[in-house]
Amino acid sequence: MLPPLSLAWISLTDAQLTCMPSMLQFLSEWLARDPDRLGTSLAEFAGHPAYGLGELRGDLERFVFLLGGSDGEQLFGP
Repeated sequence: MLPPLSLAWISLTDAQLTCMPSMLQFLSEWLARDPDRLGTSLAEFAGHPAYGLGELRGDLERFVFLLGGSDGEQLFGP
């Protein structure tokens, strides 16, 4: 059984928030670099085939968009 979830408040500076979209895009691009090896690792970690690299990269790209770091072209097309 998992322990109860507790939420912690995190305070970020403007500089940290500005860097966040770039870091998320970096992670997304890194995941695309070697999908065979990283996909296997993610499958072992997640423990379920329904959440793979495509889903993780999509989540990262949505977060980048919501933070104002992209125009959403990756999500919605040109």
